[in-house]
Amino acid sequence: MLLGVRNQEFLAAADLGYFRGYWSVWIAAEFARVRTEWIALRATRELASQTDVKARLERSRAKVNAQVATLARVLTLVDYLSAAGADLVWLSDDDDRPIVQTAIAAGVPGTLVTDNRRDFPLGEVRNGILILSSAPFLEALYRAYPEAPAAIAAYLGRARSN
Repeated sequence: MLLGVRNQEFLAAADLGYFRGYWSVWIAAEFARVRTEWIALRATRELASQTDVKARLERSRAKVNAQVATLARVLTLVDYLSAAGADLVWLSDDDDRPIVQTAIAAGVPGTLVTDNRRDFPLGEVRNGILILSSAPFLEALYRAYPEAPAAIAAYLGRARSN
Protein backbone atom coordinates (compact mmCIF):
# COMPACT_ATOMS: atom_id res chain seq x y z
CA MET A 1 0.00 0.00 0.00
CA LEU A 2 2.73 2.49 0.89
CA LEU A 3 4.93 1.78 -2.11
CA GLY A 4 2.50 0.76 -4.82
CA VAL A 5 1.32 2.72 -7.83
CA ARG A 6 -1.86 3.63 -5.93
CA ASN A 7 -0.18 4.76 -2.71
CA GLN A 8 -1.38 8.36 -3.03
CA GLU A 9 -4.94 7.10 -3.50
CA PHE A 10 -4.66 5.06 -0.30
CA LEU A 11 -3.21 7.94 1.68
CA ALA A 12 -5.93 10.28 0.42
CA ALA A 13 -8.63 7.77 1.40
CA ALA A 14 -7.14 7.40 4.87
CA ASP A 15 -6.69 11.14 5.30
CA LEU A 16 -10.31 11.70 4.27
CA GLY A 17 -11.44 9.17 6.89
CA TYR A 18 -12.64 6.37 4.61
CA PHE A 19 -10.50 3.91 6.53
CA ARG A 20 -7.96 4.00 9.33
CA GLY A 21 -4.48 3.03 8.25
CA TYR A 22 -1.69 1.81 10.48
CA TRP A 23 2.06 1.56 10.37
CA SER A 24 4.96 0.79 12.69
CA VAL A 25 8.58 1.79 13.03
CA TRP A 26 9.44 -1.36 11.08
CA ILE A 27 7.24 -0.29 8.17
CA ALA A 28 8.70 3.24 8.27
CA ALA A 29 12.22 1.83 8.08
CA GLU A 30 11.19 -0.61 5.34
CA PHE A 31 9.66 2.25 3.33
CA ALA A 32 12.89 4.29 3.48
CA ARG A 33 15.05 1.23 2.74
CA VAL A 34 13.05 0.15 -0.30
CA ARG A 35 12.93 3.67 -1.74
CA THR A 36 16.71 3.94 -1.36
CA GLU A 37 17.24 0.50 -2.94
CA TRP A 38 15.10 1.51 -5.93
CA ILE A 39 17.33 4.52 -6.53
CA ALA A 40 20.53 2.47 -6.21
CA LEU A 41 19.25 -0.30 -8.50
CA ARG A 42 18.11 2.14 -11.16
CA ALA A 43 21.43 3.95 -11.00
CA THR A 44 23.24 0.63 -11.37
CA ARG A 45 21.14 -0.35 -14.41
CA GLU A 46 21.88 3.03 -15.96
CA LEU A 47 25.61 2.77 -15.13
CA ALA A 48 25.45 6.07 -13.27
CA SER A 49 28.61 7.63 -11.94
CA GLN A 50 29.24 7.85 -8.21
CA THR A 51 28.56 11.60 -8.40
CA ASP A 52 25.23 10.98 -10.12
CA VAL A 53 24.23 8.33 -7.58
CA LYS A 54 25.01 10.75 -4.76
CA ALA A 55 22.93 13.47 -6.45
CA ARG A 56 20.02 11.06 -6.95
CA LEU A 57 20.09 10.06 -3.30
CA GLU A 58 20.21 13.69 -2.19
CA ARG A 59 17.22 14.55 -4.43
CA SER A 60 15.28 11.61 -3.05
CA ARG A 61 15.87 12.66 0.55
CA ALA A 62 13.33 15.49 0.38
CA LYS A 63 10.77 13.21 -1.30
CA VAL A 64 11.22 10.46 1.26
CA ASN A 65 11.11 12.93 4.16
CA ALA A 66 7.92 14.52 2.79
CA GLN A 67 6.31 11.11 2.31
CA VAL A 68 7.26 10.00 5.84
CA ALA A 69 5.79 13.23 7.22
CA THR A 70 2.55 12.51 5.34
CA LEU A 71 2.49 8.93 6.60
CA ALA A 72 3.02 10.13 10.17
CA ARG A 73 0.13 12.58 9.84
CA VAL A 74 -2.29 10.19 8.11
CA LEU A 75 -1.53 6.78 9.63
CA THR A 76 -1.74 5.57 13.22
CA LEU A 77 1.51 4.29 14.69
CA VAL A 78 1.33 0.93 16.49
CA ASP A 79 3.98 -1.09 18.29
CA TYR A 80 4.51 -4.19 16.15
CA LEU A 81 6.47 -5.80 19.00
CA SER A 82 3.24 -6.05 21.01
CA ALA A 83 2.33 -8.93 18.69
CA ALA A 84 5.76 -10.59 18.88
CA GLY A 85 4.28 -13.79 20.29
CA ALA A 86 1.93 -14.37 17.34
CA ASP A 87 2.17 -17.72 15.57
CA LEU A 88 3.47 -16.76 12.13
CA VAL A 89 4.94 -20.07 10.97
CA TRP A 90 2.97 -19.68 7.72
CA LEU A 91 5.27 -16.84 6.64
CA SER A 92 8.25 -17.89 4.52
CA ASP A 93 10.14 -14.58 4.76
CA ASP A 94 11.20 -13.43 8.23
CA ASP A 95 11.15 -9.81 7.00
CA ASP A 96 7.38 -10.14 6.59
CA ARG A 97 6.83 -10.99 10.27
CA PRO A 98 6.88 -7.35 11.46
CA ILE A 99 4.38 -6.44 8.74
CA VAL A 100 1.88 -9.02 9.96
CA GLN A 101 2.69 -8.14 13.57
CA THR A 102 1.83 -4.52 12.71
CA ALA A 103 -1.54 -5.65 11.36
CA ILE A 104 -2.21 -7.74 14.46
CA ALA A 105 -1.16 -4.87 16.76
CA ALA A 106 -3.60 -2.60 14.88
CA GLY A 107 -6.44 -4.88 15.87
CA VAL A 108 -8.10 -8.15 15.00
CA PRO A 109 -10.15 -8.54 12.93
CA GLY A 110 -8.43 -6.31 10.44
CA THR A 111 -7.14 -6.13 6.91
CA LEU A 112 -3.59 -6.18 5.61
CA VAL A 113 -3.28 -4.65 2.15
CA THR A 114 -0.32 -5.82 0.08
CA ASP A 115 0.37 -6.58 -3.55
CA ASN A 116 3.05 -9.09 -2.55
CA ARG A 117 1.48 -12.25 -3.97
CA ARG A 118 4.66 -14.26 -3.49
CA ASP A 119 4.78 -14.06 0.31
CA PHE A 120 1.18 -13.41 1.33
CA PRO A 121 -1.89 -15.60 0.72
CA LEU A 122 -4.17 -12.97 -0.82
CA GLY A 123 -7.84 -13.39 -0.03
CA GLU A 124 -7.18 -15.52 3.04
CA VAL A 125 -7.52 -14.77 6.73
CA ARG A 126 -4.44 -15.45 8.83
CA ASN A 127 -4.14 -14.61 12.53
CA GLY A 128 -7.53 -12.87 12.29
CA ILE A 129 -6.27 -10.58 9.51
CA LEU A 130 -7.81 -10.58 6.03
CA ILE A 131 -5.04 -10.26 3.45
CA LEU A 132 -6.08 -8.36 0.33
CA SER A 133 -4.32 -6.83 -2.62
CA SER A 134 -4.89 -3.15 -3.29
CA ALA A 135 -7.50 -3.53 -6.07
CA PRO A 136 -10.07 -5.59 -4.08
CA PHE A 137 -9.55 -3.40 -1.02
CA LEU A 138 -10.26 -0.23 -2.99
CA GLU A 139 -13.20 -1.86 -4.79
CA ALA A 140 -14.78 -2.73 -1.43
CA LEU A 141 -14.06 0.76 -0.11
CA TYR A 142 -15.68 2.36 -3.16
CA ARG A 143 -18.73 0.10 -2.86
CA ALA A 144 -19.10 1.08 0.79
CA TYR A 145 -18.53 4.79 0.07
CA PRO A 146 -19.78 5.64 -3.45
CA GLU A 147 -18.74 9.27 -3.00
CA ALA A 148 -15.12 8.30 -2.21
CA PRO A 149 -13.70 8.21 -5.77
CA ALA A 150 -14.76 11.81 -6.47
CA ALA A 151 -13.60 13.00 -3.04
CA ILE A 152 -10.23 11.29 -3.45
CA ALA A 153 -9.78 12.66 -6.98
CA ALA A 154 -10.51 16.18 -5.70
CA TYR A 155 -8.08 15.68 -2.80
CA LEU A 156 -5.33 14.49 -5.13
CA GLY A 157 -6.03 17.36 -7.51
CA ARG A 158 -5.61 19.86 -4.68
CA ALA A 159 -2.40 18.15 -3.59
CA ARG A 160 -0.93 18.35 -7.11
CA SER A 161 -1.78 22.04 -7.44
CA ASN A 162 -0.03 22.94 -4.15
